[in-house]
Amino acid sequence: MVALLLVLGRRKVFGNRAPLPHSIPFVIVGAGILWFGWFGFNAGDGLRADGLAAQALLNTHVAGAAALVVWLFIEWVLTRKATVLGAVTGGVAGLATITPAAGYVSTVSALVIGVLAGAVCHLALRLKDVFKYDDALDVIAVHFVGGVLGTPAVGFFGSREINDSGHDGLFFGGGGALLGHQVVALLAVIGYSFVLTLIIALLIKWTVGLRVDPADEDRMDEVEQGACAYNDDESVTGSTSVRPTAGS
Repeated sequence: MVALLLVLGRRKVFGNRAPLPHSIPFVIVGAGILWFGWFGFNAGDGLRADGLAAQALLNTHVAGAAALVVWLFIEWVLTRKATVLGAVTGGVAGLATITPAAGYVSTVSALVIGVLAGAVCHLALRLKDVFKYDDALDVIAVHFVGGVLGTPAVGFFGSREINDSGHDGLFFGGGGALLGHQVVALLAVIGYSFVLTLIIALLIKWTVGLRVDPADEDRMDEVEQGACAYNDDESVTGSTSVRPTAGS
């Protein structure tokens, strides 16, 4: 995502503040589907239905819920408002952060990881204001920072009592070996993903193009599909097409 942001740049409407979602109800529906699907992602990737899968499912839910509550608490402390959008963002942050550790830690550890996710990812969201990058879905603060936090969490909270094919983490008497392996793997994945994504994005930019004309950014439905998703004056700003009247 960072590589794509470097190549794409910001939208013309970004200004000093990223545009808000056009439909909070759609955000809630999407988050609910995502949360449900995450159970299959974390609990189902072992391709078996057993106690370990149930543990991974429980950990996923607990971490997501814990991060959601922490995010809302921070919002309330800072603004005296707990928002639906904040709840969704915090929940997804918890889901993303617990993913590397879902099948290797206890429920209590998952709770701690979720709390950390809510706090750290909320703090990371402030980077948007500092660096002014246009991350429409807060992927960096939620998914990237969540992954960076969750991957070494296995090295701290991993427990062979939960998964006998794994190793004990630093907090469970396993020493720092597992933590070291997780950090090396994390750095390798970040480096590989950044370099390859940057190369692919530049190749697309230099050949077929990677972004639309800035003049068309606020009427993409009309330009690309020949129709408007929302037929009001704002959604067709800049359009020269004539729309039929109610009586025609």
